Amino acid sequence: MKASFFLGLIAAAVLPAAQYAIWQYSPQELVMGEVQRIFYMHLPLAWWALFAFFMVFVLSIRVLLRPRPHLDILALSFAEVGVLFTSLTLITGSIWARSAWNTWWTWDPRLTTALIMWFIYVAYLVLRRAGFDGEKQMRISAVLGVIAFLDVPLVFFSARFWRSIHPAVFSSQGIGLDQRMLLTVCVSILAVGCLFFALVLVRWKQLLINWRNYTMTEPVSGPKKIVLLFTFACLLLTGASAMYYRGQSGAKTQAKHGKMPAAVMGGEGQIMAMMQQLQKNPQDLTLLTKLGQAFMSMKAWERSVAFWQRVLAIPGQENNIMALTQLGNCFFELKRFELAAQSFERIVAAHQHSAPSFFNLGLLYKYHLGQKDKAKAAFSRVLELKPQNQGLVRNAQKELSSLH
Repeated sequence: MKASFFLGLIAAAVLPAAQYAIWQYSPQELVMGEVQRIFYMHLPLAWWALFAFFMVFVLSIRVLLRPRPHLDILALSFAEVGVLFTSLTLITGSIWARSAWNTWWTWDPRLTTALIMWFIYVAYLVLRRAGFDGEKQMRISAVLGVIAFLDVPLVFFSARFWRSIHPAVFSSQGIGLDQRMLLTVCVSILAVGCLFFALVLVRWKQLLINWRNYTMTEPVSGPKKIVLLFTFACLLLTGASAMYYRGQSGAKTQAKHGKMPAAVMGGEGQIMAMMQQLQKNPQDLTLLTKLGQAFMSMKAWERSVAFWQRVLAIPGQENNIMALTQLGNCFFELKRFELAAQSFERIVAAHQHSAPSFFNLGLLYKYHLGQKDKAKAAFSRVLELKPQNQGLVRNAQKELSSLH
């Protein structure tokens, strides 16, 4: 049985198992919620992409030392699959970032170096179609394959070399996953790995057939000048991305010293700055509160819920009335009325003189949970407390009278 077919069968069996583990076996992450499950595919795609480019590097050195067409073609196969996986990594990362950071893209060190890597290897693929003569094509491609790898370690270590808001699950402090999450990651890495090697072997076989039929020496993508121009454009975009990131880093450095420019003071820039500060002190009550309020103002209710829950998880803040109120409001907007009621129940249990909380609880019982007896008790409690807010009193009387 052919290796590619065998690996394809394994991938076909393990990929569904990985999806089951992702959606059913792995627990929901407390801060990110459901969107965190993207991580289980994002990480394997990224790791196998980096491995692909490492193999391009190794094979390119081998070709430079002793040119062998089949090794040169194998390097091309790894590069093509690596670019595909990098593209999927960037896409899944952007989907996650939209929920986590409220933006599709930010010039974070990890993201920027990954984008630069993508541009470089796209340029490598384009250069492979330039139509140079056999051995000359191999040597030129091999040189770029070696040089391109210089960015790969930067992608992997960027979150450690520079201040990055990109999550680092595997760090010097240990693995930030429980056992079920870790097992799900391992299954996903295995599944994506089998698919990866199956794709590489299938593509290698295709390219070898093309080479034996003398098609690999023909300029597939058009005249040399156009191909080389496109390659130069990709490398130029690489430099532009690096320079833009350098400018963004300068802006963040100014912000750190109290010279934040107006453009960075917008919602995205301010949130990114607060997230960076929060990494230093994950239990900073002021930052957590500001982030919770910021995401509420953007109507990013799920993200806001995560930060209010983190406030309540701080020792001594279990009954923080503001955090509980905002948490209840977020759950209400998400139409999770039972959870909203639980938040207000926690408030009235700890703060028995909070008339507004009793009133909100009564509204939830009456209109959304169908618990009229509890609604009567809540509105009656508002009247017993005799709040100074006469509007609140009149509304409680009106709601109570409609229940009789």
